[in-house]
Amino acid sequence: VNINGQTCHGKSQYDLCSSNNGCGCLQLSLSDDIGICAILDLTCSRLKPCQSPDDTCETTDHICVRHPRCNSSPLCYPLSMIDQRLCPPFLTSSLPTITTTTAFLPTLTTTEFVPISILSNYSNALTINSASLPGSAKYYKTINIIVKTSGLYTFTSRSNMNTFAALFMNGFDPLNISLYLVSSINTFDSNHQFKLSHNLKADTPYILLVTTTSQDQTGEFTVIASGPDHLQLF
Repeated sequence: VNINGQTCHGKSQYDLCSSNNGCGCLQLSLSDDIGICAILDLTCSRLKPCQSPDDTCETTDHICVRHPRCNSSPLCYPLSMIDQRLCPPFLTSSLPTITTTTAFLPTLTTTEFVPISILSNYSNALTINSASLPGSAKYYKTINIIVKTSGLYTFTSRSNMNTFAALFMNGFDPLNISLYLVSSINTFDSNHQFKLSHNLKADTPYILLVTTTSQDQTGEFTVIASGPDHLQLF
């Protein structure tokens, strides 16, 4: 599912995140440091609880968020409510400066848009029938990535498993993990969910491997990619 919206970084729950005062930040249910900018005036009765144990939603056009004004438990929020056409980014301008000299110099006012992070989602599950890393009982899935626009992309996970990721370019050989490896630098939140960032090149094939830090873990997971453009994840 591709979402044309903004992510919230460094903002608290319900902080203003758009030039539309009706928009605010909603934190993703299984992430401490990532939120989405969404319209907040939906009636609580329209929101269904996320499904346990992995905080999933019945349909792919919803995402699981924290919304304590409605319920102490995570709720499924419609992706249509985070579209940037509803919650456009702030328009910021620098203040003009005045310099006194013997000559008159023009003042320059620059205007720029706050960068928009476009989200792409991929959901799957690790089961006892999934492939496992050689010499271990750590199950894994691989996700093919098609990049249209070069830039810095960040991958994070939502799962009840303790997740870990590795990024490969131009191929993946499970018998020789280091052959195509470009990054396995993970940071983790308090829920043991990975975060991996890397500069991706357009028209270059990448593969993201999702596995766990512990043996024999199974369960559902969602990978969220944020960056300058949509990624095709399959």
